[in-house]
Amino acid sequence: MKGIRISRVLLSLAVVVAVISVAGACRRPARLVLSKDQQARIQESILDAAPTPEHVVNANFGDKVELIGVDMKPANPAPGQEVTVTWYWHCTRKVQDGWKVFVHLELPKGKRMGLDHVPVGELFPMDRWEPGQYVKYQMNFKIDAKQEVGRAVMWAGLFSVDLYNSRGTGERMIVVNRDQVKHDGENRVNVVEFQMNRSATPPAPDTRLTVNPVIGSAPVIDGALDEEAWKGAARIVRLGDAFGKPISGEEGTSVMVMNDNDFIYFGISATDLSIEATLKNRDDQLWTEDVFEIYLDALLDGKNYLEIQVSPANVVFDALFESHRSPKWEDAAKHTVEGLVSAVKLDGTINKVDDIDRGWTMEAKIPVKSIPGLASISPGTTLRANFFRMNMHQGRLGRAHAWGPGGRDFHDLEKMGVLEFSTVVAVAGDKPLTEPAKAAPAAPTPEAPAPAAPAAPTAPVAPTAP
Repeated sequence: MKGIRISRVLLSLAVVVAVISVAGACRRPARLVLSKDQQARIQESILDAAPTPEHVVNANFGDKVELIGVDMKPANPAPGQEVTVTWYWHCTRKVQDGWKVFVHLELPKGKRMGLDHVPVGELFPMDRWEPGQYVKYQMNFKIDAKQEVGRAVMWAGLFSVDLYNSRGTGERMIVVNRDQVKHDGENRVNVVEFQMNRSATPPAPDTRLTVNPVIGSAPVIDGALDEEAWKGAARIVRLGDAFGKPISGEEGTSVMVMNDNDFIYFGISATDLSIEATLKNRDDQLWTEDVFEIYLDALLDGKNYLEIQVSPANVVFDALFESHRSPKWEDAAKHTVEGLVSAVKLDGTINKVDDIDRGWTMEAKIPVKSIPGLASISPGTTLRANFFRMNMHQGRLGRAHAWGPGGRDFHDLEKMGVLEFSTVVAVAGDKPLTEPAKAAPAAPTPEAPAPAAPAAPTAPVAPTAP
């Protein structure tokens, strides 16, 4: 009798354990609660139209998700370099929970890097995608500095996390259009192939500037750069030449940047013994004379970037390039940056070569919403930027000044610097290189700059069309 009671107790416990085990096995982890910044990041990853990546794949996974392609920068990385891959996907049908992207980077000498991930920094799993959505996000990784050089291939696909966790191997989603894509027969598609070479020179140092918010009232855009707010702006004290060499002596260019919720403010100051600018019409070829240039790439992907130029006569060139120098500058310049306001102030006389000038300053504000890909600014927001100056002296172009050394191609976006926005207010720094005196400011123009035409950077430099 006693033995029967013990058997019944053990049987009951077994049933309870079984129920608990089944309940535990069926229960999925609670969904991640996202912050407002994370939600905004997800929204920014959803595109309004079909993308056009540099490396087209067009792989159809299970008639549910299409890998349209990727961009990769740099195109031929060297050991020790950081690589940025931008992924472009299209959701065609609802995806079940538990699918993840696997990435195998097959390197020379049999080395492999595993770069598996959930899209958008683990924030936007595929089961949350809606049919019809295009999704874009970036993935960064660094190649081992000791890696052998040679040919490399990146493979990718989708696998089931649940099956992988339960049995140690994952079921891969089937590649439907195998006759149209490169694949290995195991539901891995060829994403990109590249040659990895030993770099002759080490990677350029990361050029970064931490941008501070405006102190007190926003500046009046009059070209003077004399408001209290500019004392707390982030500052590049002196630009080098277009090849990264320092520029010494009296010929100098400085840049200041600050922001508020609605605008990014730029103040550029230059010493100039001969201020020359004869062009008068918007979107003229300003890079053939004295000019300041600003490039902005909000998504850090080399697509839909702005170029803005302002001359000492306060003439504006603005353009939007969809990719490197594309479309041609004449078409890119049809874009207008809405809400741009610029002004200049001269310490000298313009286009009078028989006297000696001292310099000029330019002040501009660009609406955040007018910069493609930049919906808002919050602490930690980054965008790629570059600053150039073309300097003419007595009718002849001299050397180009630059923040990121673009060499002979001002549109080499990989040489751009990075602006990182902060909530920290800087201590007031030194004054700009040039303090224009009481010359009458040129009338501000409520015009918006966009990606502009490139100037030819050399020393001395011959101008090149954007």
